[in-house]
Amino acid sequence: MTNEIDKDATPRQYVSKHSDASRLTLCAAIRRCSRWALPVGIGFSVIATFAVMKSMVPRYRAVCLLEANGDYLRFGDADPVSQDLATTEKLLCFHPVVLNAVLEDGSLRGAPSLSDPDSAAARLRENLAVDSGGSLTRMVVSYEDTDRSAAAMVCNAVVSCYLQELDGCDANAVSNLERWLAPEIARWEREVEQKQQMVVKLARHTAGQSQYGEERRHFEQSASDSAQLEFVADDLSVANDVLVKLRERVAAIRTERSKGGRVRVLAPAVPPNDSVQSLPINRMATVSIASFLLPFLIGCLWQFGGRDRGNSSAAEDVNE
Repeated sequence: MTNEIDKDATPRQYVSKHSDASRLTLCAAIRRCSRWALPVGIGFSVIATFAVMKSMVPRYRAVCLLEANGDYLRFGDADPVSQDLATTEKLLCFHPVVLNAVLEDGSLRGAPSLSDPDSAAARLRENLAVDSGGSLTRMVVSYEDTDRSAAAMVCNAVVSCYLQELDGCDANAVSNLERWLAPEIARWEREVEQKQQMVVKLARHTAGQSQYGEERRHFEQSASDSAQLEFVADDLSVANDVLVKLRERVAAIRTERSKGGRVRVLAPAVPPNDSVQSLPINRMATVSIASFLLPFLIGCLWQFGGRDRGNSSAAEDVNE
């Protein structure tokens, strides 16, 4: 094709002929720029995918398994039996007394989630969870953080503060129970002592009447004293039984308390190996495809822009 202008052609015919000869289809444009756009697109795609992976902040969940202590002796309302350990103990785990004790631990400030004092309390509540451990007598306390070691450290700290508060509550309950039993034991001790004195007195009186009394009234008095002695002896036996049971209860409380609290740790939290987050596959694919196609788009726009400028120049030359 010659670059010379046809003098005999009209301006409209010239422009149409020039446009038809130089029109560039999309496929042709892609083919022309593919030599450099293909490797550049692959490079952009790899870089973009790597950037998405680097921008993802992994989160780790550390878990601690706890169980209701089967050896713990429960006494009525002082230590109610938990129907569902996770349900009954969750409230205490999230209690401000427990969480404030965790926040006051200066060694935990290195945890990313607790590094900011202004947001530490909110982040602690947000990242903490209490769930069932697979049975009614087990529960799992978990904590999430961007640092695996910090997640385990905070999780164990929460459990430790929770158990301390739980033991304190149980100790107060047992102390109240012992304080309630103390006057009862004292009252029954006095009752037993009084009954014992009455039994001794009546026994002596009955024995003396039987030896020296010969008159009828003496026999009647002796029979009355014997009946009263039997009655008092029965009362003494009942009082002794009640006193023994009260003393055994106090002794059982003190013995069983030495076996530990009503909740114990089965497996403390350890730094987890895997993140709880999966790779953002959809986002990575979208960014990768867009980055790969970007050089082709630039190349096509550049070629079409250049042709449009060429056609405009040709049209201006014809008009002149």
